[in-house]
Amino acid sequence: DYDAHPASTTTFCDPISDINISPDDVQRALLSLDDNKATGSDKIPAKLLRCCAPYISSSLADLFNRSLTSGSVPAEWKVSNIIPIPKGGQKNEVSNYRPISLLPIVSKVLERCIYDQLINHVSSELHNLQYGFLRGKSTTSQLLKVLHEFGESLDKRIQTDVLYLDFAKAFDRVDHQLLLKKLSNFGICGNLLSWFHNYLSDRHQKVTILGKTSRSIPVLSGVPQGSILGPLLFLVYVNDLPEKSTTSSVVLFADDTKCYHAIRTTDDVKALQCDLDGISQWCRTWRMNLNETKCGVLKVTRNLKPVQSSYHLNNDNSANSTVIRKRLVQKDLGVLITADLKWNQQVSVVCAKANRMLGFVKRSSIKMHDPRTRTALYKTLVRSRFAYSSQVWSPQSVSLILEVEKIQRRATRFILSLSFRSETSYQERLLKTGLLPLSYWHEYLELVYLFKAIKLNDSQISIVSNACITKRATTN
Repeated sequence: DYDAHPASTTTFCDPISDINISPDDVQRALLSLDDNKATGSDKIPAKLLRCCAPYISSSLADLFNRSLTSGSVPAEWKVSNIIPIPKGGQKNEVSNYRPISLLPIVSKVLERCIYDQLINHVSSELHNLQYGFLRGKSTTSQLLKVLHEFGESLDKRIQTDVLYLDFAKAFDRVDHQLLLKKLSNFGICGNLLSWFHNYLSDRHQKVTILGKTSRSIPVLSGVPQGSILGPLLFLVYVNDLPEKSTTSSVVLFADDTKCYHAIRTTDDVKALQCDLDGISQWCRTWRMNLNETKCGVLKVTRNLKPVQSSYHLNNDNSANSTVIRKRLVQKDLGVLITADLKWNQQVSVVCAKANRMLGFVKRSSIKMHDPRTRTALYKTLVRSRFAYSSQVWSPQSVSLILEVEKIQRRATRFILSLSFRSETSYQERLLKTGLLPLSYWHEYLELVYLFKAIKLNDSQISIVSNACITKRATTN
């Protein structure tokens, strides 16, 4: 019963009932299209739309505005074509495929025009602890924040218990009627709310594999996958989740959720459990579900006698509950975090991936002897492995720096076609290839990140500039 649902009726944004799209808005969106984007069911390629932008912008703007004022989206624009991409493992297991959803590109142009105006309206009310899909925020900025807090507690010999919470099929479980209630809380009303109601209704999807397409089936819940508006709608849906924690800290990257608390006594354990119960209640209220098997707890401490604790997850509000598994290592937004906040495992995993890729590059470019070509391949395929969130984990201890640098030492010999008996020093090889030592390159990436943070007036400038995370690693 949606009328009896305990959704908030408070509107905390100024009302917005209409959006007007100009030909300039449409042309801007068309010119930003990627020519390589796959087409949707209408088979109209992005390149054609981009090339015709000056000639079709006015007509499309008129069409888009009619859609908005009438609160109606063409049925063809609500049909997604699903392409299953193997993730690895047994090919006869559906769970081993990642579904890629393709929508008509024209519909995504309309969504882009709406998004550009809507984000300005709702961004100030989106929770500042949400780091997903927002300009100026990233996995790196969230990791810097939380690891800085963990590290400060670690320096004070205070234990931090971190609950990693995984939502089961979060984007697919969003209830459309409840989402519309939340949109109205953001001040969306009138024609615009009617448009969103129609946009979410009567959607269909079909699957294409090996050149064959299935019949279409209705999509009864979830934000539209592969859309422009889908991620923003999801942020609106989970926006009040952090408020359900009264004493612990909660941060999100879209649906990836962490809830953590400094643990000094068993009372702190009870407080964290209470906040976990609040999050579980939020899930029941908003018809989401936590994946019990993928949730975990990491105890960040170097104390020989940490505070003992266990946390229980209750998805269905019954007497039965599941004990959340304790972990010694946790992959957090793609970075391996250990209980002692040391980076040995993260560096080892990244080096192993880079080493395998270097071997692939060597085997694939035996007949390519031009150093410039080989350098480009190395930068693109191998060195890039060391870039992701390196501002968080870049090694500072001598042993880890040498472990990372060893990959590039081998790569420079390959680039210059030198044998291991060659007496050409590493410094000479760097000069000839125009490469920086990886430790210097990581410093360069940190400076670029700091520059962007200053430009965006990011609140984390002090964390980045003081290099709190990496300096602490020098004690490893």
